[in-house]
Amino acid sequence: MYEYKVISGQISVDYKKHETFESVLENMLQAMQNEGWEFYTPCTITERVSPGCLGSLLGQKEDVVSHQTFIFRRKKSQPAK
Repeated sequence: MYEYKVISGQISVDYKKHETFESVLENMLQAMQNEGWEFYTPCTITERVSPGCLGSLLGQKEDVVSHQTFIFRRKKSQPAK
């Protein structure tokens, strides 16, 4: 059995510190591995967002938002017997 952790795929790169997208991603993956998490898969999840009360009154329609995520997993610890 596994437990799973979902991390937002939005990555902030600080170019003033000479970071690259790849280095930030590698650091995030390494940090998760150091905590015992195994990278499992990237995933795109779509969400339907309904307009609020005022938006509905103004004729706004439902919107679809996509979320980029990274899914990690690790084996669940077995309870002591």
